[in-house]
Formats: sequence, C-alpha cells, structure tokens
Amino acid sequence: MLNGKIAPDVACSSRVRLARNLSDYPFPPALDDAGRQAILGTVGTALDGSGFSRDSNIGDSLYLHALSEQNIVSREFADDRALHALYTDAGKTTSIMVCEEDHLRIQGFAHGLDLDTAAKHAFGAEQLLDGHIRFAFDRELGYLTHCPTNLGTAMRASVMLFLPALTMTNRMGELKSQLEKIGVTIRGLYGEGSSADAFMYQVSNSRALGIAESDLLRKIDAVVKQIAADECSARDALFRANRDLLTDKIMRSLGILRYATMLSGKEFCDCYAYVRLGVSLGLVEDVTLETLDKLLYAAMPANILLRGSNTAAAKNPVLRDKLRARIVRGSL
Repeated sequence: MLNGKIAPDVACSSRVRLARNLSDYPFPPALDDAGRQAILGTVGTALDGSGFSRDSNIGDSLYLHALSEQNIVSREFADDRALHALYTDAGKTTSIMVCEEDHLRIQGFAHGLDLDTAAKHAFGAEQLLDGHIRFAFDRELGYLTHCPTNLGTAMRASVMLFLPALTMTNRMGELKSQLEKIGVTIRGLYGEGSSADAFMYQVSNSRALGIAESDLLRKIDAVVKQIAADECSARDALFRANRDLLTDKIMRSLGILRYATMLSGKEFCDCYAYVRLGVSLGLVEDVTLETLDKLLYAAMPANILLRGSNTAAAKNPVLRDKLRARIVRGSL
C-alpha cells in the first residue's frame, strides 16, 4: 500500500489547518487595531508557558515572505502590514497565525503522507487555546469563519504531491475534474492561484461542512493514495516508452544544477523536477529526497535574499540568479 513512508517521492508533506475565530470580535477585514491588539493579548496569555514562542522577526517583510515560500505562513499573512503575530512550537511542527483571514489559523505539519500526525499537532494547539478562548461556534453551522467554504469543521487537510508523470502525460485536467466532483481540489505549489512549479501540487478538501474531521482525513488519505498509485504507474510507463530521452533530460538537468553559474527561477524549477524524478527512478543515486526538499525552498527568491544578506540582489535579477546557482551548487 502506498503511503508517505513507502512513497515519499510522491507524497512530500502533509498539513492540517484549522480556522478559528474568537467570539465577540468581527472578522479581521473589519477588525480595527484595538481589536487586533486585544486578540493578540488574549492569544499570548493563552499560550504563555505552553512551549509556543512568538516570532519577533515578522516585522521584517523579507523574512516573512521567506516563511511564505516555505508554506509556514500564507501569502496573505506575509503581505499584510496590519497588526498580527506568528507562534511556532519548538519542533516547528505547528504554527499559529494570529489575525490572518480568520483570527486564528492553526497549522500542523508532518513529513510524507501522514495526515494523522499533522492533525494531532493542529488539534493539540487548538486544545491549548480552547481552555482560555471562547471560539465562535454555531450548533448547526459549526465553527464560524470569514469564508463560507470553511464553515463546519473549518479544517483543511492537504498533501503536497510531486506528479511529473501525470503532468507530462496531460492527465492533470481530467484528474482535477474528477476530484472536484467529490469535494477535493488540486492546486499549485502555493495553493489557490499558484502554478504547479516543479510539478508540485497541493491536494485538499474543498468543503468542510457536513463531514466529521476523522472522515475528512480518511477521505483525503484515500484520494492521495490513489493519485500516488496512478503517478507511479504513469512513471513506469513513461520511462519504458522514453528511456533514453528521459535519462538524457534528467542527467542534463543534474549537470545544469551542479555546474551552472546563473539559474533563473524557472530554469531551476524545471531542472529540479527532472532531477527529483531521476532520484525516484533510481537514475540519480548520490542525491537524496531530503536534500531536494530543503533545496526547493532555499532557491526561492525571498529565501535567497535572506540567506545571502545581499540587499543589492533584491533589485538585480542577474545577481539573484547567481546567488541561486551558488546555493544549488553548494547543496548538490
């Protein structure tokens, strides 16, 4: 049976996100600074001594966008200049965004296909807060949220998948249509509105009303396992039919990543995807999936600038491409 432990080259990571709002406060779009400050104070008191720490660096826009590229915070949170806060636990398995689209966005993370562990982290953080905070809840509708699609459990379970073969064989359109019929959505690397860079996709539930949390987790788990099985079959067929061409493409991509002195974001993602496929097929033996997982985010623009501490690169794409190539060469 395919799962995160057996096929980490397909299922890269899991995330469970809970949207929660405090009673007696309007949703963040209508929340003034006094309300935001009050919520931040309430959450801070609730988490005091819990093992969660408030990130004092989120006033730095570059740092915050680097976290967004790592999927630790949302793009909306990174772009928001209003009062907000971020809490993370010591193991970096859970994050809590305060005053995002909802008052609280609690996220639990796990490697591979492991939604149960991700959910355990998220609900553990929710329990810490629930002892001090009264959440906005309706007996019929469930948890009240800013966006109606989150009503109910207000839970989004998602898995990051690497799907090169299904993409190359033009099967993603059909897959997306099939998933929509059962209340599941598939999006790009950074969720809604993003492209599937490096053949990376997020699969998650599109509805949260009328389905129990445990049932929703089982549903997404089953869907992901079926997609992973289809992807593995498609890889085998693709490699059998195009062995020489695919091997050449993979090795050329590896050479570019190892020796290029300049790498644009697009060229990096294209080569990265083929090298990752090469690792999955056993053609590239001296590069690990763990290395590639870290490299994918390290080579993103904000992370490059943050790591390089070179402010000139922010306005100089040539310099940024040089820094990207240096980071990639150093990793491979």
